[in-house]
Amino acid sequence: MSSLPEHLSMLAKGVGQLLALPTKILLVMATGVLVVLGLLVVVLVTSGHAGTAGTMAWVTIWVLLVLPVLLLARRRRRWLARTTETGTTHQVILPGPSESTDLAPVDLTARISEDMRGRPGQEDVQVLFDAVNESRAPGSGRGAGARVTRVFSLGRLSPVGRALAAIDRAQRALLTAAGGTAGAPYLKDDLRLTVASLFGTMLAIPLGALALIVLALVLLTQ
Repeated sequence: MSSLPEHLSMLAKGVGQLLALPTKILLVMATGVLVVLGLLVVVLVTSGHAGTAGTMAWVTIWVLLVLPVLLLARRRRRWLARTTETGTTHQVILPGPSESTDLAPVDLTARISEDMRGRPGQEDVQVLFDAVNESRAPGSGRGAGARVTRVFSLGRLSPVGRALAAIDRAQRALLTAAGGTAGAPYLKDDLRLTVASLFGTMLAIPLGALALIVLALVLLTQ
């Protein structure tokens, strides 16, 4: 039977194959909206009609919308590169009707859960996999990921904070079981930031489009 590191490698590669195209489309859409918004911000800055405060406000909005998109693009590229480098002796197939004996992601999560039985972090890993398999919205106390978790742990955002904390605990448990980043290099990056950047990019598209319309109207009325 394959070891836990190999099961993890196969699952990571399957997740990369499954999300490569959707995340690429998401990044292209976000980039298109933010490039146009950025051009309008440049026009606003060069015109000098909005004043210092107004100009700084629009520049700040554009930077805040761009940051998660840049982070997601970087994390996506590194995930795909690291899962390709690790390689496996098995093929991962995406969900769908097939008579193949190759492993689907849902089979891999079951095998990894079995491999984790009796190890520290078993419950956190199982909760994370249950959330993924059922398509539900789903720690370390230092670093940017920890700060994001604390921010989302306040008030009505507390369920998001708990989900991010569970992701962190599961990641650390899987890293320990796999022998560290040498056995699972694709888990080197903090997955909390990756997840946050994904949702941030999804929000950047409608918010960027709204900001674009508002700024275009502002420029037209000057």
